[in-house]
Amino acid sequence: MSKAPNVKVKYVPPSLEAIDLVAKAVCEHLAVENPAFRPPEVVQDLAAFLNVIARIQAQRLNQNRSADQPLDRESESD
Repeated sequence: MSKAPNVKVKYVPPSLEAIDLVAKAVCEHLAVENPAFRPPEVVQDLAAFLNVIARIQAQRLNQNRSADQPLDRESESD
């Protein structure tokens, strides 16, 4: 059996457009029961928050994965 190759993975946050779409969908869903989620400022603020969280998470994942760690393809195929 051959040794698994070392693969360096770089995590990147979603695009701003994708985050905006998610924020808009979440706010539209929540606005059905609470109209306070309807103003565009709320959607923009949620998108900004999600963008910060996504960037932090991508940076954290990139710091935690060392270049010497092999990619575990077996656990990903489940």
